[in-house]
Amino acid sequence: MPPGQSPGARPALSVIVVNHHSEGVLGDCLEALAAGDFTHGFEVVIVDNPAVEGTAAFPIPAGLLVRRVAAPKRLGFAAACNLGAKAAQGRFLLFL
Repeated sequence: MPPGQSPGARPALSVIVVNHHSEGVLGDCLEALAAGDFTHGFEVVIVDNPAVEGTAAFPIPAGLLVRRVAAPKRLGFAAACNLGAKAAQGRFLLFL
């Protein structure tokens, strides 16, 4: 469970990351988010745009709440962000 979040609580922030063949830096992005000092609960929503084999091959840092969303086909960046926003549970959205 992310720091600052109680069980079953809605996260204050959803960080939405659109992944389009960026597996090489996705792990670094997640590590940086996990190392941050955000004191309220947050989640990370990764939109695989499009979903391809091998995108699950990166480690997820301990304590980081990550949700994966698979785009049914290649979407533009804005449409992929909208797909992530639909899956997000946070009160506020941050798009990376």
